[in-house]
Amino acid sequence: MRTYLFGVLLLLAGCENTAEEVVNLATEAEAEEEVQQKVMLEHETMETYSVNGQSFEIIPYLQPYLDFMEELESTKGNREELFVSSVVKPFSKEIYGYEYSVKDDPFYIPPVNTDILKEMIKQLDDQYEEISRFIKEGLEDSTALLTGFEKVRIYLQPHSPDFNYLEMGGVVAFAADKDVMVLQIDPRKYTEKSIKQTIAHEFHHIVTMEVSDWSYRQQHLLDRVIMEGKADSFGKLVYEDYDVAWIEPLSSEETNKVWGFIEENRFHTTWKI
Repeated sequence: MRTYLFGVLLLLAGCENTAEEVVNLATEAEAEEEVQQKVMLEHETMETYSVNGQSFEIIPYLQPYLDFMEELESTKGNREELFVSSVVKPFSKEIYGYEYSVKDDPFYIPPVNTDILKEMIKQLDDQYEEISRFIKEGLEDSTALLTGFEKVRIYLQPHSPDFNYLEMGGVVAFAADKDVMVLQIDPRKYTEKSIKQTIAHEFHHIVTMEVSDWSYRQQHLLDRVIMEGKADSFGKLVYEDYDVAWIEPLSSEETNKVWGFIEENRFHTTWKI
């Protein structure tokens, strides 16, 4: 009987050890799967570049978007609040010196298709060297005709996964200040041409802000129309085949409608009309 009981105890102990090993293996597998799912960026550091007497910094800004998605997945919190706290406010603090966010800002609408966004970020990181080369070549072409004095920071961010700006060539951008340019890129759709044309256009905005009173006063609609027209004219000087979608000729009806709107709102200073 003692021998039988001893055998049972050994069996039970073995089962407990086996169960514990199974739990440990499952935990290790989950941890390994989590590591595999976590996106590890290869290009996170700023890159400096100087050409034709002007200096630039090319800055990948991808990790905050990953932080947003990780927080959203782990907490199931409010998508808009998490996006603003993880991406919009930290970025505005970096470029403006203070936290800033505007509801329904077209450049920073909280993304819904986060699985697609994650894949886009992976591709942007993988294709960074090519994107960086196109940016540098665009800067070289642009600064051959026009230069400023400020060191310009160029931030690279993912394009929204929820909108298809195919006519924009996979690139949307804005000049945030006289020394800040932001490029939002869809790695599936950008081309060498779309990046270089965007660089020329936005670089003209940067220099305009630097040498004029643009940064020190409110701008009305007519100011912005003229500024965009000048940037497109500059783009055409840099690249003879400059053919962005928004400069296609309008019909007579469309022309009258657009100029009627400008005439009515020409001194409006709010960007949302």
